[in-house]
Amino acid sequence: MKKTDTIALYRDAYLAGRDEVDRRAFEEKDVARQYAAIMSWKRRQELAAGATNRQSAQGSVASIIEGVRNASKALQSMEELSPRDAERLSEAVTQLRYELENFDTIRKGRRLRELRSRRQELDREIGLLESEGVEEC
Repeated sequence: MKKTDTIALYRDAYLAGRDEVDRRAFEEKDVARQYAAIMSWKRRQELAAGATNRQSAQGSVASIIEGVRNASKALQSMEELSPRDAERLSEAVTQLRYELENFDTIRKGRRLRELRSRRQELDREIGLLESEGVEEC
């Protein structure tokens, strides 16, 4: 399936509930960025639905690494590579790098949200203890 086909398939669901500014910003992106945004959104939806667990994620990482290694071997065994094909490969690598960075950003955002939630709980508990007149020993 081409990127444009994937974008067309998921565009309406991706844009559902977004305001006009977000819609325009999405439409102004090039195809690679639209595709990346949709695939990231789709992955977040799957994670939120519990579609993956730690074991399957580790299996996925292993399969991704194996795929990259196989692609590297295939590239080394090629006798010729047209400029167009080289550009397509470069775009795929750029897309993979973007997806990895996006995944890391999402992970850090979740961690930050968890830490802030724990901090609020601790602040609330500290406040209760202080209101009871408890002091540190």
